[in-house]
Amino acid sequence: MSSDLTAPLRQALLEMIQKKGWNTSSAAKAIDMDRKELKRMLQGKIPLTVNTMIKLGAVLDIQPEDLERLSQAPKTQPPKLQPLPNLRTDDLLNNQPEALIKIGFKMGMSFRFLARTDLLVDSGVPEYILQQFTPLLPIQLDPLYHQHHNPKFQSKGIELTMSFDALYTCFFPWESIQRVVFVPEAPEIVEEDSSSELAAEELSERTAPFLRLVTDEESPSSS
Repeated sequence: MSSDLTAPLRQALLEMIQKKGWNTSSAAKAIDMDRKELKRMLQGKIPLTVNTMIKLGAVLDIQPEDLERLSQAPKTQPPKLQPLPNLRTDDLLNNQPEALIKIGFKMGMSFRFLARTDLLVDSGVPEYILQQFTPLLPIQLDPLYHQHHNPKFQSKGIELTMSFDALYTCFFPWESIQRVVFVPEAPEIVEEDSSSELAAEELSERTAPFLRLVTDEESPSSS
């Protein structure tokens, strides 16, 4: 099975986007591109075009020395998501923030939660961030970065690796989480093949019942 040669490149771009404090929506807006299309490129679902690479290089300020790193495989692999336990009804009733966040990670969805800043004093979140977003801090969790967030569920809260001006290990108590918002993607609509539709119409026309004029010569009574 052949390896994906663009994987190191896409991984490096994701790291640069995250280092800049952006998500895929921010990057797509910066290069005037559809967010879903860029996301699919970075996920390796569709080819990463040269034009997109040039635009990303400009907005991310990629330097010549970065090009060598972009073409090489990453030396360290990002942490793998730990298997999440099956969700039970009592989980949903006892701790809804935990259950909802587990669903978001398990389903690979884009979601965010709002946390009370007055309960995050010793959370590891930088003080200037807490002051900027008082009273509720929005935490955006894009599926492209789920593995980098390295979620660790604990009895009193969740530990996440977050990128602000640098990487921080942050702890969010369950009682601090006031709202969890999911941002579902619209399903892809597969267009039917027009040639198949035309063939079906032609077949229907050939097999449909019809009336034919019978002349006197063809009539059985004339024999």
